[in-house]
Amino acid sequence: MFGSVARWAAAGLLVAAAVRAGLPGTVEHAHQLTAENWEEKTRNGMWLVEHFSPGCGHCRAFAPTYEKLSEENKDLEKSRGMFFGQINCQVQGDLCNSHEIKFYPQLKLYQNSQEIDQYTGDRSHGHLTEYVQDKSRIFARSLAQNVLVESGREKVTSGVNAEGISVNAGEEELDRMIKDGPVFVKFYAPWCGHCKKLAPTWAELGTAMKDKLAIAEVNCEALPALCKKHKITGYPTLNLYNAGAVKPYNGPRKLNKMQEFALNAIIPPTLHHVDAEELKTVQKRKDVFFLFLHTFGTKPNDLAMLKKTSTYRANDVAFYQSSDPDIFASSKIDGTKGSVLAVFKDHMDKPVSTLYFDEAHPSTDQINTFIMSHKYPLVTELTPDNHEELFNLPTRALIVLAALKPGSKNRKEFESDLAYFTKVSRAWQKGGRQFSQPVHFVWTDATRQSKWLKHTYGVNPKKLPAVVLIDPPLNQYYDTTLERDSLKFDGASIFSTLEGMYQHFLIPKAASSALERGSKQFEDGVMGLMKIVARHPFLTFFILGAFIAFAIFGLGRFIDYDLNKTNAANSRLD
Repeated sequence: MFGSVARWAAAGLLVAAAVRAGLPGTVEHAHQLTAENWEEKTRNGMWLVEHFSPGCGHCRAFAPTYEKLSEENKDLEKSRGMFFGQINCQVQGDLCNSHEIKFYPQLKLYQNSQEIDQYTGDRSHGHLTEYVQDKSRIFARSLAQNVLVESGREKVTSGVNAEGISVNAGEEELDRMIKDGPVFVKFYAPWCGHCKKLAPTWAELGTAMKDKLAIAEVNCEALPALCKKHKITGYPTLNLYNAGAVKPYNGPRKLNKMQEFALNAIIPPTLHHVDAEELKTVQKRKDVFFLFLHTFGTKPNDLAMLKKTSTYRANDVAFYQSSDPDIFASSKIDGTKGSVLAVFKDHMDKPVSTLYFDEAHPSTDQINTFIMSHKYPLVTELTPDNHEELFNLPTRALIVLAALKPGSKNRKEFESDLAYFTKVSRAWQKGGRQFSQPVHFVWTDATRQSKWLKHTYGVNPKKLPAVVLIDPPLNQYYDTTLERDSLKFDGASIFSTLEGMYQHFLIPKAASSALERGSKQFEDGVMGLMKIVARHPFLTFFILGAFIAFAIFGLGRFIDYDLNKTNAANSRLD
C-alpha cells in the first residue's frame, strides 16, 4: 500500500518537475495526465490527448503547435467542455499501452474517458483548429439534451397545500402565499348569500388541490383594509394570483370548473429544445421569448431553479433551451460564464438582456423579477384585459403611454407612429438609464379611450399622437420635460421626461380624476350600506318603512298644495 502511494506521489512530482523544467514536448496549457488521475480528470467532457515521448523529434517539433492550439482554445473548457491533455509515454508506459499507442505523437479524442476518434489528419494549426471546433460543437449541442429535458408536461407535487384545506388567511399570510404563488383566493363576507352557497364547494376544492395548489379565503368583513388593497368590489370574488398577475375567475362555481381553471396554473410549459436554425424561426414568430442556454459549466440546479419560479409556470411566456455554440456566437453571449437566461424581443437576433447564473447567483425571486421585468414586447397594447396586470406589476414598473389612432382612415399614419414608438423603445432598451423600476412602453387606442385619457391624464384628443409617463404605484403621471416643455411624441422629449423623473426634478400630477374619485366614493358608500343592511335587517326595515311613510305623507301634502294653487290661479284668469 505504502509503495503504491509512493509511486503515485513520485509520478506526480516527476510530471510537475517536467513541466517546470520545460521537458521537451511538454505543453504548458495542456493537462498532464497520468494513470493515477486519468479516470478522475477525463470522466467528464471531451478530451483531445497527445501521447508523446520527450525523446521523439516529431513530438518536439509539434509542441509549439499543440501549445498554441490549447492556449487559444482554453475557453472551450468552460463553454463546451473541450479539454486538451498530454500523456508522457516515457513515464506512463502502462497507460499508453492500454491506449494502444503505436507511434509518437499520436492524437486521440476521448469522451467521458472512452476513446471516440483518432486524429489522422494534417497536424497543422489550421486543420487541428477546425477539427477541435467541429468536435466540440457536436459535443456542446448534446449538453442541453442531457439536462432535464422532458417531453410533454409535468405536474407539480411540491408539497404546497399539504393538508388539503382552504387557508383562512390574514394579510401577512396572504402576502406570503401570493409571493410564493400560485394561489387561488376567495374573498367573501359572512352575510353574503352566494358566499354561503359556495363555501362547501370551496372546501372541496381545497381537498382536491392537496399537494398541488394553495387555496385560501379572506373574510372581507373582518379584514376590510386587505380587501380594499386587492380592489374587491363584490362577493364572492375569486382571484388566482400567479407570477405577479391576477386572473379573476368568472366561470361557473362548480368544483370541476374551478378545478380545471386552477390546474392550468400549475402545469408548467414544455421547455422546447432549439438549435441555431430553429431559433431563427422562433425569432420570426415570437414577439418575446426567453432562452435558457446551457454550457459545460451549467449546474444541475440552474435549470431546476428556473422551473421552480412562478413566472415560468404562468404559461403566458415562451421558454426555450439550447446549448448550440452557434447560438452563443450569433447572439454575442459569453459561453465561459456558465448558464445564462436571455430574453429576445421584437424579432431581433440578439437578446435585449441576459442573466448569468454564475455571476449573479440568482434566487428564485430574482429570476422571477428578471422575467417579470422583460416579459412584455418592446411595445405593448393596453387593453381592458391587461390593464389591471400592467398597472399593478410587482416590479412597480413605469409606463410610457402613447395615445395613438389605429382607425382604418389613419392606418398608414398609425403604423408610422407605432414604428417610431417602437424605435424609441428599442433605443431606451439599448442605451437608456437603468432605473430600479423597469420601464414599459405601451400604446392605447386614443379614440376608444379618449374620455379615460382626458379625465385621468389630461390628454387632448385633438392633439394626437400624445404621450405621458405614468408611475402606477404612486398613481401619478408626468407630462413635462426637464426643459419645462410639454412632453411630446418624440424620442428626445420622452427621454428628457424619464431623466427628469429619475432625478426628481419634475413635479408629478395626480392621476386620479374627479370622476374616478366620485365613482369610488359612491362604490364605497354602496358597499357600506349593504353591510349595514346585512348586520341590522330589522332596524333597516323600520327605517325604510318610516322613510316610505314620510315620503307618501310629503307627496300627499305637495299634491294638495299644488291643486289649491292651481285652482286659485284658474280663478284669477277667469
